[in-house]
Amino acid sequence: MASVDPDLRDMFFILIPILSLAAIPLMGPSMARMSGWAKLAVAYSTSRECAGFKLQGRRGQFGKWMGYKGILTLGVDSEGFYLSVIWLFKSGHPSLFFPWKDIQAREERMWMRDWVVLEFTQVPGVTFALHKNDVLKLNGQDGSFKIA
Repeated sequence: MASVDPDLRDMFFILIPILSLAAIPLMGPSMARMSGWAKLAVAYSTSRECAGFKLQGRRGQFGKWMGYKGILTLGVDSEGFYLSVIWLFKSGHPSLFFPWKDIQAREERMWMRDWVVLEFTQVPGVTFALHKNDVLKLNGQDGSFKIA
């Protein structure tokens, strides 16, 4: 049985983490297309910052399967709802702003948790779900989330 060159083995353990970190920004645009973020960005992309209340490190889900776990920033102000990702995943994920008039919200139970599912008038067919507790925290600041 042939043995592996120790220098090659050491290089392998150094290269794998580096290549993994390099791959994250490359995966961003693919994630955005698969999730629906890219479709939402066509209508709701924004460069302005949320001036209101923000929750960081939150999770959300597009459709039934595409989850964003712990990388979202959710924000509300009197004009609407903001959504963005942490810097590491920014590639393909511009910040989004949804005016309140464009949002329809309903409660739904998924994966043994209570969620609020959002639909957007300018992009039919794309849904985004966030934990109901996060909506309650956001609503406590502004009261603008109207849940059907």
